[in-house]
Amino acid sequence: MVTQNLNNLFCISHMYINKSMFGSKIFSKAVLTKGSTSTLPPKLNILGYTAVTMKAFRDLAGDAAKDVMGVSAPKFVYTPEKPIPEQTKKFIDALDKKYGTERDTILYVVATHYDAVKLLAEAMKKAGPDNPEKIKEVLEGITNFEGVADTYNFSPSNHDGSNAKSVRIVWAAKLDRGCFEGVSGK
Repeated sequence: MVTQNLNNLFCISHMYINKSMFGSKIFSKAVLTKGSTSTLPPKLNILGYTAVTMKAFRDLAGDAAKDVMGVSAPKFVYTPEKPIPEQTKKFIDALDKKYGTERDTILYVVATHYDAVKLLAEAMKKAGPDNPEKIKEVLEGITNFEGVADTYNFSPSNHDGSNAKSVRIVWAAKLDRGCFEGVSGK
């Protein structure tokens, strides 16, 4: 049975992550039509992108968000066997101190940008600030850089630095200080 909250859940997710891995256009149209009487199967696995991990999504979805899965950077995921890394905790503590704890910002997105600035600073320190080609060359040689969000490895053929396999599937509504509980085995 589709509840009002579940309809809202689909709407907010679709609004934020249009054309993402959330679902096909046909599925979205069938479920998202305002006032739709569509029903969903009793057990529907919903995997969204970053929008479903936002506070606004959880607030709007209410209890319907409890079985929704999203994605996160690996160092912002905890399980009973693997707590949040110390470096990540220190980063969160610094953000909390400066900006408070009430925010609708996805912390691992903030952390990846923080890591990017640190990586660039590292490359500029080694290459000099005025030589873009040398900075690029130094970045391409950085490996095992322990960032707040991930461990980065660059090369001439990998300018992303992180591995797509490092992205973790998480429960969108199970949080501890901005970190998400990982879905077992994902």
